[in-house]
Amino acid sequence: MLNTRPKSTEAQKTSAQASGSLTVLFALDVLEIVSSKGTAGITEIAKSLRSDKSRVVRVMKSLALRGYVNRDEASRRYRVGPKVAELCEAYKQNSRL
Repeated sequence: MLNTRPKSTEAQKTSAQASGSLTVLFALDVLEIVSSKGTAGITEIAKSLRSDKSRVVRVMKSLALRGYVNRDEASRRYRVGPKVAELCEAYKQNSRL
C-alpha cells in the first residue's frame, strides 16, 4: 500500500537539500510572498519565512537582476516584476487545450 500522506516540512527540506534545490524553493517562497502581498520589505519577508534578512537580501538581488521583482527606492519595498508577466503570458499561450 502506498503512503499518500503529505511529507512533513522537515521531510520536504531534507528532500530538497538532497536534490540541491533548497535555494530555488526558498526563492519561489519569497516570490509567492511578494506576489500575495502586492509589495513587501526584506524584514517582512524574512519574518514570514522565519529566515535571516541576509538570505532574503541575496535572493531578492538575484530575482531583481533577472526582472522577477522590482524595488521601489522610496519605500524600499519590492513588487513583482515584468518577468513574472512574461511567464504568465507564455503559460497562457502554451497551455491552451
